[in-house]
Amino acid sequence: MASGPVVVADRDVGVAAEAVVVRDGEEAVEAASRYASEQRPVLLAVRGAWLLLERLAERAAEEGFNPYLAQPLDPDLEPRRASLPLSGLAAAKLYSLLGSRADKAPARLDASKRASRRSLILRGPLAAIRFTPAPVLTDPRSCALLRSCRACTEVCPDRALRGKPPAVDDASCGLCGACLSACPVAALESTGTSERQLRGFVERVAEDLVGPGYLVLACVGSARQAGELLARWEGEAPLLVYAIAYPGEATLRALVTAFASGLEPAILCEEAPPERWVVAEDYARLTGGELVVAASAEELARRLTARRPRAPAPARRALAHPEVIRVLAAGLRGRVATRLPLAGAPEVDAGRCTLCGACAENCPTGALDLREEGGGAALILAHERCVACGICAEVCPHGALKLVRCVDPSLAGRPTPLLRDELLECIVCGRPLAPRRMVASVVNKLREAGVGRDALLAAFMCPDCKVRYQLGLARPRREPPLPL
Repeated sequence: MASGPVVVADRDVGVAAEAVVVRDGEEAVEAASRYASEQRPVLLAVRGAWLLLERLAERAAEEGFNPYLAQPLDPDLEPRRASLPLSGLAAAKLYSLLGSRADKAPARLDASKRASRRSLILRGPLAAIRFTPAPVLTDPRSCALLRSCRACTEVCPDRALRGKPPAVDDASCGLCGACLSACPVAALESTGTSERQLRGFVERVAEDLVGPGYLVLACVGSARQAGELLARWEGEAPLLVYAIAYPGEATLRALVTAFASGLEPAILCEEAPPERWVVAEDYARLTGGELVVAASAEELARRLTARRPRAPAPARRALAHPEVIRVLAAGLRGRVATRLPLAGAPEVDAGRCTLCGACAENCPTGALDLREEGGGAALILAHERCVACGICAEVCPHGALKLVRCVDPSLAGRPTPLLRDELLECIVCGRPLAPRRMVASVVNKLREAGVGRDALLAAFMCPDCKVRYQLGLARPRREPPLPL
């Protein structure tokens, strides 16, 4: 990206950022086009911004620049509908643009595109370019940690993802967004509106919310409908609107973060989501309510004003993932299984687990911890920290872990022991050594290898005493607790 976001506004919106003041919509579209052509994110904060977004998208298609770099804000309507100050709303949208991946959007020459003479003069061959808000791989390292994971390639109906880490064929991508929610480590992001954009916006506005409200995610192709919704809104609940490229960008993680923060999400898009949209199914199970999807402002306004928002009272602060899971769990009567990765509950096969700690050492969120507890060793789960990435099951050398995708109120908010065992002591110095089952596993392998008694005895010693014993400087002070 050339540099940071720029504000194109018809007034002072109260944010500290590079800004261009314009007199009318024509100047606003001209300025926004110029900065978008330079691959810079634009906050379009002018009267009628949503209608102007439609014009900007039309001009982008004609001149060959990326329309997904712009985020509209109508300073006359949106603060009133959201019950938020203009400066706070502008700061939240500007902050969200820092998470944009639109600068990575694939660009292709479109031979079928008819460019106007004006476009060819202004942009030359670039006028024949068309941008696609397809997913891109932004975190190959996290993807590589899940060696056997093929979640994204398996859910893609267009076979646009291949390999490990996956390569995205943007020409084949149907923009369904299935891969975005299926990736357990969010290694794939949309180049239209990214998940981190949506979550960043929610995190910032959550600090100022006065009560439960609605967050309408409006597709760029339905920008005019979004403007009409803002104009006709008569509901008592706060209404916030944010532009997305297509419905699939609304990942399960983004939707439940909004819900837990006090904003019930809804989708406004003339393009219908997939017929069996797993995101909507999981969302309904976790929140107890349907994800409202509408094709027109009239329909959406009617459905939302007919009732109160189902979201809980806002916490008035940004919620991290563990807090989101705790809020969801508080509204559930029992375990709710999900098809998509959000949170998990590892199940341990006590007959195979040796409490070696590989799962805890490799857990990227600290959801698993092997600790000394009550004179023994215990594998502890912090359910709300688990993101259901599955790394624990991947790295277990004994195949003793199975990850269940779920949100479980009986596990959330408290450390949960998954397996306990006696902690053996060094037979020389008496210091804590290792769980009984782990030492037993080592002894069995040594016995199968046909090693002698001295090597078996060393398995019951701490590293320091083992070296001293091998040098003849130490002797066991007690018998091994397991038969040799």
